[in-house]
Amino acid sequence: MVESASSGLLGAFKVLDHGAPEETHELAVGLMNRHRMRLGSNASGFQADIRATPAGGVSMLYFSYGVATEINSAPLPDFTTVQLPIRGRMEYAHGDEHGVAVPGGGAFFSEGEPVRTRWSSDLELLVLRVERAALARKLATLTGRRVSAPVVFSPVVGNGAAGRALTSTIVTLAEIYDRFGIDGLPPVIATEYEELVLSMLLLDHEHSSSDSVHSQIPALPGKAMRAAVRYIEEHYMQPLTAALLAEASYVGERTLYEGFQREFGITPMAYVRRFRLERAREALIAATPDDGATVAEISLSHGFGHLGRFAASYRERYGESPSETLRR
Repeated sequence: MVESASSGLLGAFKVLDHGAPEETHELAVGLMNRHRMRLGSNASGFQADIRATPAGGVSMLYFSYGVATEINSAPLPDFTTVQLPIRGRMEYAHGDEHGVAVPGGGAFFSEGEPVRTRWSSDLELLVLRVERAALARKLATLTGRRVSAPVVFSPVVGNGAAGRALTSTIVTLAEIYDRFGIDGLPPVIATEYEELVLSMLLLDHEHSSSDSVHSQIPALPGKAMRAAVRYIEEHYMQPLTAALLAEASYVGERTLYEGFQREFGITPMAYVRRFRLERAREALIAATPDDGATVAEISLSHGFGHLGRFAASYRERYGESPSETLRR
């Protein structure tokens, strides 16, 4: 479950602060979609706070209006959103589906159906926006077929393992954006987090192409597995994605995924992170006081954008903190 977070998420990406209803509506339409906005009875307390990262295949937004609000949106034109309440409550209707999203859960809103939501006055809403083109590209690499129809997700982000993993990853991505601010994410982190999010959406959540994604996959040949591992070992400090590893191994991405699950019990990108953690430990051990090396520098140079999560993973694997290793 995602813990209640502070309103500092995406703080470096404010596009509107204490906005009035008219300018808020105009900006929100530009960032999301055509919609009608109706305020509750205490409209005098309206103080909009909107934040948005630069547009891309995957981008993030944050909304807080300070009063109860009803949003009636036209169908999304060419993107999907995952909407996660950080605080407060959001009632929603999407097509024939109705539900309530609270912290720890959320909702998928896909193309093709209008969206109606009611926000509590204290709602802080974190939104992951995923463009149709990015989903189609990732789906094509997973299935080996071109995709023409939009991907339509089941609306509920549940509180099971897949839902918890997705919400945690989205919040972590927001925290990583905060770490690097308006300078933007390093390419290795930006590329890999986009691919991670797309993989989680398409592999772990129910959608209109789930049957194609999860159809019977042939076993990964040993030669291809060795090629994938060798590629990781030789390029681990560069941006890596499952699609790139599959291409280097001359197999489909879904075949690669199943092969790593069978051989190592983890996904290809989890294997990459484990390998980088090992190399980061070697760098920490090799560092001397005269180097001036820091844990933050070593973690970032090895592809870890979130220092806290790097430290937690390191302690879990090695039984000590990265700083303790560095001081030895």
